[in-house]
Amino acid sequence: MHSSTNLTYRSRALRAAAAAFFIVRLTASTRANADDSAQDPINEEAARALATDCSKSLDAKNFSAAYSECSRAEKLYPSKVKPPALLMLLARACEGTGKILAARDIYNRVAMMDPRSATSPDAEKLLQGFIDEARQARTAVADKLAYVTLTVVNAPPAIKVTVDDAIIQPAAFGVKLPMDPGKHRLSADAPGYTHLEQQFDATEKGEKTVTIALTAAPVAIVTSTGRTVGTWSAFGVGAVGLVIGTVYGVQWIGQDKMLKKECPQSKCPDVLSNHATFTDTMNSYRSNGFISGISLGVAAAGIATGTILLLTAPKPAPAPTTGFTIRPELGVGSVGASGTF
Repeated sequence: MHSSTNLTYRSRALRAAAAAFFIVRLTASTRANADDSAQDPINEEAARALATDCSKSLDAKNFSAAYSECSRAEKLYPSKVKPPALLMLLARACEGTGKILAARDIYNRVAMMDPRSATSPDAEKLLQGFIDEARQARTAVADKLAYVTLTVVNAPPAIKVTVDDAIIQPAAFGVKLPMDPGKHRLSADAPGYTHLEQQFDATEKGEKTVTIALTAAPVAIVTSTGRTVGTWSAFGVGAVGLVIGTVYGVQWIGQDKMLKKECPQSKCPDVLSNHATFTDTMNSYRSNGFISGISLGVAAAGIATGTILLLTAPKPAPAPTTGFTIRPELGVGSVGASGTF
């Protein structure tokens, strides 16, 4: 750990030891600045217990546990203005887990506090100590950040770029962005383009440019084999419809002739109209006509589709000419021949 960019362990230990006291002493002032006025002693007590555990984990250099405990304490504390002691512990945990950018922002929150918000001279003095520490730590962690510039080649409309699940706005393309040192995962999407996902490394104090180039998604093309199958399938559907329509149509025509003979001018005798067999014949007549009409319509559609596919099929490219070809040549006052292989 660099001595010029980090506070002494003794200073941090003293701050951590004072954390529980400071949370209690600043409760009144932080609540006065909060939007919520309701007392929440249960969550406050849980936050205080987690902050104590976080301090112990930091002393043991168990930064992963410290980050979990301090993060939960920060969320539980019943005020939007968090105690600086708790924020300092959380910032240290972020440093230990490699979340340098988050640590810088948390230190900055403490550095911007007003010591006059404290409720007593002792609390003001202690708060000023945290502010001074945060300002030094903010500068130290800022020196550890990596900087990455995202460049998008021919950025398509509605492009969406994320780095470690954080959305990068298009206005930030080409801008030097601060990031934590280490490995990062980038993904990019846009309508009509193939999904892009890649990883890149960012080094401490280093600068890097990452180029994003999306490729257009392949357009589905009907192959010659698929087109042939579609063409003959359409003709097949048309043929089946034609057969069914013809069979039922023949029956309908025979029934139509019989009905015209028995019922001239569409008027049937009462005796005939009330007969059960005649009623069945009428129902069959209507059914046959309906099925025949539908089937012939399907046949027409199938044959038309097959014909269109057949006529619009791409012509195969002419085979390249091979062998030896002789062409006669005539000119003014000359006769000759030329050949190609």
